[in-house]
Amino acid sequence: MNETPSRRPMTFTFLELLDRTFRIYRENFLTIVGLVALVTVPITILELILNSATTRPLNSQSLGSAFAASSGVGLISNILNLIQTVLIYAPLTYIASEYLFNRKVSISEAFSGARDRFTKVGCGLILLGFVIVIFAIVVFFVGAIFPPLFALAGILIYVFVSASVLLFPVLTLEDVSSSAGITRSYSLGKRRFWAAIGLSLILSIIGGLLGAILGGSVTLLVLSIAPSTSTTLQYGLITFLTTLISIVITPLSPIGFTLLYYDIRVRSEGLDIMLDSSEGAGARPINFASPPNKFGLDGHDWRNIAILTIGGLVIGLLVSAPIIAFVNQYSRSLR
Repeated sequence: MNETPSRRPMTFTFLELLDRTFRIYRENFLTIVGLVALVTVPITILELILNSATTRPLNSQSLGSAFAASSGVGLISNILNLIQTVLIYAPLTYIASEYLFNRKVSISEAFSGARDRFTKVGCGLILLGFVIVIFAIVVFFVGAIFPPLFALAGILIYVFVSASVLLFPVLTLEDVSSSAGITRSYSLGKRRFWAAIGLSLILSIIGGLLGAILGGSVTLLVLSIAPSTSTTLQYGLITFLTTLISIVITPLSPIGFTLLYYDIRVRSEGLDIMLDSSEGAGARPINFASPPNKFGLDGHDWRNIAILTIGGLVIGLLVSAPIIAFVNQYSRSLR
């Protein structure tokens, strides 16, 4: 029997999760950034071309044709964004996964390792989005009839977060269908729901701060260097530079949630034992049948939903109170 190659640890505390995310990024920086750029730059150029085609003066086209063109461009843009997401997140998930097996992969190896899952991942994203939109519409109309039922939004948020955070690792690394992958992702994601929330918030804050600081600096730089150039050229320069910023920030999320995926599976399903006991040196999660999963809410889930709902209401009240006070004060000052 071949000896299984040594692996890095697959369970993490929350701080270790963050540390390992940035370590993987740092140790594979050129590969990761190169992969994201290879996908992002051509799609950004296509979107710029499409947007420029719809910015002709209205006097050269009817209002109806302008609306039709804008709608068509919007649809194409959404499709391009879906393609971009799949072509970036699935290979990055593969890179992070292979890192845990002490294997660094190239850009071509990352695409090759994930290409059989591209269609499945894309269909999973579309299906999850469709289900969540339908659920949101139901919650809205039910809440409009009986406002207290807007509390069902807590269930919607809980299900969406649990099902979405690990969707890419599940569909990329396991042998499951798109629909089964959503249920599987939900079953895994809710096991460390608050870790998923925390990771999402911290990575979003880091990305938002970097984007705001660098994006604002880029805008000021372009306007100061080329103040007299056309608006179209300025927009093109700003888009190009902000795209570079996005290329640097984007990889953090798929890396972090791939690590969280392994952490959950090792803690709750003994994945590390399965890998160690398997024959052959190249065993991966896809070589094992995924445990059966079903959608459901148990006592632990309802407790999390209650905390999420109450917490959301408290935060909403804390945020809205000063806003209402300011509006009232401003209204009185106008009298």
